[in-house]
Amino acid sequence: MFYLSKKDWSPRYESTFFTVTLDCRKVYTSPPLSNNNSDDTSFTEGGKKSFPAIYFLIKVKCGYAEHVCPRRYSQFELLYHDICDNPPTNTSVDQVRCIRMPPKTCVFQSIDDDFLDVRQQELYDFLESILVLPGCADHPNVKNFLCLDKF
Repeated sequence: MFYLSKKDWSPRYESTFFTVTLDCRKVYTSPPLSNNNSDDTSFTEGGKKSFPAIYFLIKVKCGYAEHVCPRRYSQFELLYHDICDNPPTNTSVDQVRCIRMPPKTCVFQSIDDDFLDVRQQELYDFLESILVLPGCADHPNVKNFLCLDKF
């Protein structure tokens, strides 16, 4: 499967290509469960465990199918470090490290809607930057992060 940006993607490409959008977020008071399997822990893997928590809802589309992957900031950060530690064979660590990961929040920082709007856009930009790097869309950690095995 290959990644295309949302402006280049179309469902007519069927299962050959996928795209992602990150248009909303949700506060969860407990870990979200997968729609397909209540034993699925991929939505909480690697994330912090305190609740309530803000999850950014990544919509993954492939052909006419789609699913939503709720992810916390800490899970994006873990993905970044996983790819830095184990980059795809045709991507250098320097290429990955050039990608800007949005900064962490300070304990005293106000987390209002304006901040979350910016954070959401920064996380989308980060994710797209990862996906366009050669081999990253096929990286096992990226596949797990986006639940691409559901297609």
